[in-house]
Amino acid sequence: MPDNLEELQKKLYAPPHPVLPPQEPSPPEPVLSTEPPPLPDEPSASGWRKIKIGLVVFFLLALSAGAFIFYRGFYAFRKDRVELNLAGPESVAAGEEAVWRVSIVNRNETPLREGRLVFRFPDFSSPQIPTETTNQQRGRLLEAEIDVDQIQPGEKLEHEFRARVYGGEGFERIAEAMFKFKPAAGNIVFESSRSYRLVIGSFPVDLQITLPRQTVSGEAVSAVFGLANRGRESFDNLRLRLEYPSGFKVSQSSEKLGDFNNTWKLEEFLPSETKTLTLTGQVSGAVGEAKVFRAFVEGREGETWKVYKEFSGQLRLIGTPLVLEMSAEPSGLNSIVLGGVGLIKAKWRNNLDVPLSDVVLKIKVTGEAVDFAKLVANGLPLDSLARENVTAQSATLVWNEGNMPDLANLDPSAGGELVLEIRLKDKLPSASASRTVAVEATIESPAKPEGLAVSKIFSSQNLNLEARD
Repeated sequence: MPDNLEELQKKLYAPPHPVLPPQEPSPPEPVLSTEPPPLPDEPSASGWRKIKIGLVVFFLLALSAGAFIFYRGFYAFRKDRVELNLAGPESVAAGEEAVWRVSIVNRNETPLREGRLVFRFPDFSSPQIPTETTNQQRGRLLEAEIDVDQIQPGEKLEHEFRARVYGGEGFERIAEAMFKFKPAAGNIVFESSRSYRLVIGSFPVDLQITLPRQTVSGEAVSAVFGLANRGRESFDNLRLRLEYPSGFKVSQSSEKLGDFNNTWKLEEFLPSETKTLTLTGQVSGAVGEAKVFRAFVEGREGETWKVYKEFSGQLRLIGTPLVLEMSAEPSGLNSIVLGGVGLIKAKWRNNLDVPLSDVVLKIKVTGEAVDFAKLVANGLPLDSLARENVTAQSATLVWNEGNMPDLANLDPSAGGELVLEIRLKDKLPSASASRTVAVEATIESPAKPEGLAVSKIFSSQNLNLEARD
């Protein structure tokens, strides 16, 4: 019984077994194949058309997006809305300071960034580089660069540039400004430039050439070149170049000249300073010829010299200032018979356009055959004539304001004449005596007319006659 009860309890209290759902059979494992997959079928004509339409739509969308970015983003900016202006003086005197003003205005709705302003000074100027430029840029001779970090919409920037400008009167000099920049939203570099032309209105160095107005061929003359700096600034790169007339040769100079004796370096030429060069030389040529001296003040520009200012002066060659002519009468007479009389005519004339004062005429007669006691001049015998150095063989007759008043002041183109009677002895004093009768005449004035370069105003003539039986 107990055994049966125990088995009955086991049956009554044993948990029921779970009922599992029926399991489906596992799929078979895939079999790897070494054959390539089959190619997809090519699209049909309608498929190609859809693809093309899609590409066009994509391109239009991309283009529209790019245009939007272009105009509404970075490229809403326009270069022509960045105004670069350059202003300055129309003219300055050489050596004076010129001031240029550069302005930049951003009229875009977007800022500018990474700007760089480059200013180029005119050639052969002396810049004063702005303090805001970098040391590297200040070291450049004719350029200044200024970095501009940013320019806001509507903002205006201004800078001044200064330089002393050199050159000759009428020379043109050009200044240039260039601005490089980027829009705030892009990396493309834009560039604008302006140039400004000014004229050098005057060159403040003057030159005066002092020359005699007249001289005679063969005389030594002096030419004085007086330079003056009328400006307010100094010059340190000038020279004076000279052109001499034909027939003139320098013999002496007050300053050291360069090769060919025609250049004078002026060194530093201070404001209000004067410099003088005096040249002496001999001039020769034909009567009436004009001798022109030219002088050029030049400045060095690079490897060449440029003419800044030109000056000239001239003198004229004239004949003998005081002309003396002597002839025998009748014309062609070359001998006098012993015991006879020979007539000598002396004529003089003032060739200048100014009067000559204190003129002295001397006639010396020499000859063993001459009877000096019987010399007659203009009808006056020897005893009434002024004379000097009278010997047995010669006598010198003298005329001046004392015995010929017209010689006190001989007007331009005025002159005079006299006739000298020479009587010979009846016979020669000895068989060996000379038969030559020599007549020497001189005329001279101590006057030194202004503008005339001659060592002395003097003229002479000689005449020889023969005493014959």
